[in-house]
Amino acid sequence: MQGQTNVPSELTNAIGIAAGYYHSLALKSDGAVVVWETIRMVKRICRGT
Repeated sequence: MQGQTNVPSELTNAIGIAAGYYHSLALKSDGAVVVWETIRMVKRICRGT
């Protein structure tokens, strides 16, 4: 695995985490999903309706 343990420092209140080979996702208690990728070190926060 490459970097899945490099959790974004601003990630708080995570209630679930999933990881693939090059990406990880966290579900926050407010319903937001945080996605980070190890290759490009991209961080995204997505909010559903």
